[in-house]
Amino acid sequence: MPESPTRTSFSRRSILAFGMASAAGLALTACTGGGAVISQSLLAGGAVRLPTYRKARAAIGANRLTSTVEGLPDIYTSSPTRYFTSVDAPPAAGSTIRTLQMLWFSPPAPEGKNPVWRRLNRDLRASFDPLLASADNYNSKLATVLAGGKLPDLMFVQDQVPVGAQAFTAGAFADLSHYLSGDKILDYPNLANIPTYAWKAALKNGRIAGIPHVNPAVTSAPTIRTDLMQLAGFSQQPTSTTELLDMFTAIGKIGSHQGKRVWAIGGLGTGQIQTLARWMFGVGADWRIDNRGNLTYFLETDEFEEAVGYLRLLWQRGAFHPDALALGTDVQRSKEKQLWTEGHFAFEHDSPPWLAQQGMEQVEEGTKGAAVDFLVPPVAPGRSLAVAQDPGYWGIVAIAAAAEKDPRRMRELLGVCNYFAAPYGSSEALFLGSGIEGYNFRFGTGHAVEPIDNADATTNLQGLRWLGANAPSYIALDAKNAKRKDSLLHELELLTTAAKVDPTVGMYSPTQVSTSAQLTALNEDWRNKVVSGRAPLSAIATWRKQWRANGGDQVRHEFEKAIRDAK
Repeated sequence: MPESPTRTSFSRRSILAFGMASAAGLALTACTGGGAVISQSLLAGGAVRLPTYRKARAAIGANRLTSTVEGLPDIYTSSPTRYFTSVDAPPAAGSTIRTLQMLWFSPPAPEGKNPVWRRLNRDLRASFDPLLASADNYNSKLATVLAGGKLPDLMFVQDQVPVGAQAFTAGAFADLSHYLSGDKILDYPNLANIPTYAWKAALKNGRIAGIPHVNPAVTSAPTIRTDLMQLAGFSQQPTSTTELLDMFTAIGKIGSHQGKRVWAIGGLGTGQIQTLARWMFGVGADWRIDNRGNLTYFLETDEFEEAVGYLRLLWQRGAFHPDALALGTDVQRSKEKQLWTEGHFAFEHDSPPWLAQQGMEQVEEGTKGAAVDFLVPPVAPGRSLAVAQDPGYWGIVAIAAAAEKDPRRMRELLGVCNYFAAPYGSSEALFLGSGIEGYNFRFGTGHAVEPIDNADATTNLQGLRWLGANAPSYIALDAKNAKRKDSLLHELELLTTAAKVDPTVGMYSPTQVSTSAQLTALNEDWRNKVVSGRAPLSAIATWRKQWRANGGDQVRHEFEKAIRDAK
């Protein structure tokens, strides 16, 4: 089953802005009053054995690249020749399964007019009854549902957004520890494919509070237009940050190529060139911890100051698009992506699966002579490559606390999650990812899945398949993109090996939740001023002072306490 359609746009950082304090208040009220059922075991806490991990079965007949580096998604360069069954029997027994889940596309047709819905009901042996809410308004809808008191059976919850955090704190959801800890998870073999780091990050008070929507350890990678690199006089990728600076400077002077205005870099933003600079200068995760339990924020490090100084040099040398500050915002990220695929930028940073499966191909097919490769990040003198490891998840599929009273119902709901977490190569994943043969897709050459051009069929599938419980990601390269396999594997191995874990993952800071949008805006404003030259590099001292005074120090203290309490 493919990743969410927005790829990296909905990172753990960006989703914080979705929830508002008022929504959190609604959730807290709902979970502590109005007759709502509360999970006492989840509130009480206590260490639990993490679920046993079992790597997903390989797809039958498909060529899979192997690696000794843990945390990489599987990479396939051919399609399965046949599909195995990962769910032995329907998980339900004729009951109704009510859900709250994100709607990424247009609403599907009603069940009576929707073959995908009817097939899903047959597979589950249930009446699947989803409450669908768009991603942009999802947490407002979650707050409304929580305020109503009677919760759907399964709900996708972003636990670092105020409304979600408060709901877990108040005990709105069931404790799954009794059903999933240790080898018990083997009753749900697809859920056992979820790696340990995701379960660990998603614990609440040491308990298993839901099914994490699992991400790989590294969820983004840099790329370079090698044709523009060579046009600028560089026969191979830079091996030092100085060479990279010179290359971007030279590309910025090209002006036009193949009838298109080109720049070295599009946007200055998190998830763009700023992320690469942080990696090269060894910044690593957002937080570091010393042996005394003291936390340091990335903004406070010498490495980050060096990275910002490097970005200033890129700006001074004309490597950026004139609208780089606007293109670096979440609002204009899609515009930045469009300009890159149209062939206007040499550099791009995005999700490896999307880049290898679609993005690079779009650039190469849209611009004569274009060639895109993964960029191997050079390392700054005296530093080590340090990549911020993904938290491992960005939300949890939680079960309403009312189900705790009925073990049979709990097993039924966990079975539904197990179905939706079917791995690549299974018949269930084929259905959830591609739909119904003859309606949504057909098999083509090499048994490749080829979508049928049917807008209604596509909408009916897309509107139902995303519950939030998912298998570990994979990357399937078609015949056109199989040439990228070696470069892709090398890049993922390099970045994953250099990944640094944030010690605050799985910890809760009320101030971090309530001030996240404010502090993010403060950081982005100062970054833009310093990099663009509207403020001197020395202004980082004032920047740090304002961050601490506006909640940063309080966030630090709350995380430090949470880490101490968890030991």
